[in-house]
Amino acid sequence: MPRTTPESVNDYIASQPATIQSILQRVRSTIRKAVPEAEEVISYKIPTYKLYGGAMLYFAGWKRHYSLYPANDNVVAAFKDDLVLYEISKGYDPLSALAAGAREADRPHCEVSCKRIGPA
Repeated sequence: MPRTTPESVNDYIASQPATIQSILQRVRSTIRKAVPEAEEVISYKIPTYKLYGGAMLYFAGWKRHYSLYPANDNVVAAFKDDLVLYEISKGYDPLSALAAGAREADRPHCEVSCKRIGPA
């Protein structure tokens, strides 16, 4: 994660290791395609998508993975059927999972539409 606050999502992605930049561009593109009306901003030094006046989703790039952070329980509830294969918890630490023997490459990743999310 960048030490200084990036001014834009472009700046954020450019500050990441080259090995993950194309993946983050794909994540960004997927979010923008699914929710074109969402406002794209930087909050907490990471890309944030706002919809209906509030944050709905954040993402962050790390050395060996990326993370999606739903901003509220409505986002998780909207996708509960799509997220059955995923570990959903507050404060999930993927490095702990790796230390416990799970390989990040073995964890499923998904691209789901955010159209089902309404006002909070």
